[in-house]
Formats: sequence, C-alpha cells, structure tokens
Amino acid sequence: MVDEVSPGGRIERVWRLRGGISMGMHAVRIVWSEGKRHTIVLRRYNPKSTDMDATACRREFRVLELLERLAFPAPRPIWLDEHGRLFGTPAMATSFVAGRATLDSEDRDAWLTELAETLARLHALQLAGAKASFLPSQSQVVERMIRRGPRPVDLRLFPESVAIWDRLRALWKGRVAVPPVIVHDDYWAGNTLWHRGRISAVVDWEQPALGDPGCDVGYCRMDLALFHGAGVADEFLAKYEAAAGRRVENLAIWDLYGALRPLPDPAEWLPGYDDLRRGRAGLTPRLVRSRLRRWMREATSRAFIKERRSS
Repeated sequence: MVDEVSPGGRIERVWRLRGGISMGMHAVRIVWSEGKRHTIVLRRYNPKSTDMDATACRREFRVLELLERLAFPAPRPIWLDEHGRLFGTPAMATSFVAGRATLDSEDRDAWLTELAETLARLHALQLAGAKASFLPSQSQVVERMIRRGPRPVDLRLFPESVAIWDRLRALWKGRVAVPPVIVHDDYWAGNTLWHRGRISAVVDWEQPALGDPGCDVGYCRMDLALFHGAGVADEFLAKYEAAAGRRVENLAIWDLYGALRPLPDPAEWLPGYDDLRRGRAGLTPRLVRSRLRRWMREATSRAFIKERRSS
C-alpha cells in the first residue's frame, strides 16, 4: 500500500486508532528517502459491513472528494482499493487529521455549540453543480426500513418499540418536504475530531446520503440522550436551530427514527464509547437501556402531540 501511496517511502511506525466498530483503522507514518515524514490513515472495512453494502467504500471515498472541494472539515482522500485487492477487504487511505474524539468537556456549553454549529455548516453546503448524485436517497432508505418493520430481535429487550414503528409510519406519510442536503447519517461526537477546542474534522462517512437534515439532528440527539441524558439532547437542538437559523422540520419523525437506531441493544455500543472515552463515566448496559426506554417514551409522546396538531 505504501508503495502505491508514496513510492520510494518506507514505513516508520503503524499504530491503531481508537473507535471504528465497523472499520479497522491504523495510522501509518511514512519516511521519504530525503528524511521527510508524513502520516496517513488506513481504513479497512469490516467484511460484515461490506456484505451489507459492497459500494460503501467507494461512496465514502467520493463523498470525501466532494467535501474537499466544498472546503468542509473532513479527511482528504488519498488512495482507494474498493475491491480488496491488497487486504482482502475494501480499503482506503486518507490524510491524518490532528485531533481526537471528545465525548464530553468541562465546558459542555462550548462543546455542544461547536458540535451543533459544525452540523449546521454541513447542512448549509451548496450542492448546485457539486455532482452529488452518487449519494443515495435517504428517504428511500427510511421507507425500506419502515416497510420492513421490527425484527423479532428488536423486540426482545424493547417490546415497547412497536409503538415507535406505528407512530413513524403514521407521521412519515405527512412529513414536510424539505430541500435535500448532504446528511452524514451517523453524526455523533465520536465521529468528530477535536483540536484545541474546535472540531478539526468529521470522520467515518460510511453512510452519507441526500436527504432531510433532521435525520442527523435526531440521531445526534438520541446519542447524546444515551450518553448524557435527554436534557443535553434538548440543549443541542436549541444550539443547532440557532446556528442553522431555522427550526428543524419533521423533528418528531427523526426523534422516532433515531430511537430505533440502537436496536436490538444499545449496550452493544459500549465498547465504542469505552474505546474513545477510556472509561464509560458510569455507563452500564442497564443504564443505557434505561435511557433508551426513556427516549422512546418521550419520542412517542412528541409524536402523539404532532399527530393531534396535524389532525
């Protein structure tokens, strides 16, 4: 891989990067013959991930190319092996961006503001002439999930999620049409890199799409509710709407949709939290399940209110 990325260079050091449940990630420091050094990030897709979507690696590479042209903070794409020629699984190399994931801060207000403003900046990107048609339609993804309905495994720990599906189906038909934007579809604090108190890059673009910006807002709110509690999720919403200069349309829908994303068990995310935080700050399977149940109840309640107002 180094022979193709940096002909004549040699490997000085390789180290694992934290996070990345669906991805093996390593930093590779390369030394040129004249002694200059540079570092790249090697991302190797988990075979289970590529079994679900064989085009994910190439799509991620292309969206990084697009974001580079639009000057949005993300790693720069360098090398692509979408067919797994070298590693036996799709892989890519990107630039190394200084920073690390920060799941909380002593100055939580500033942390939430930066998290919200960066997402609003993503959704404000101008796509006219940007050649983003390779991105899938997010609404089609959601509609397929709604038609599929809950799997038996989803109801094992969370039988109450049936009400989420019912409300989601009911509200989806009457959703407000909004201009499509680039959505990350996995936007949470663990997919941001921070350097000197600011976000230096948004990473892990495995699921980008064109769709409703509320999707990213609802997903990030759900994750904040799991890690910190529902109050922090509401603070994030207020900061996002202030940064975007508009209210989030279809919020009840995206809170419902976000509530379904951790199924069948949010405890499966704890190793990712642990890896990034080097300790879960008291998070346990029982606690995150309890917080998800609360988030489900609140999302369902908001959906009922929305239905009554609409009727």
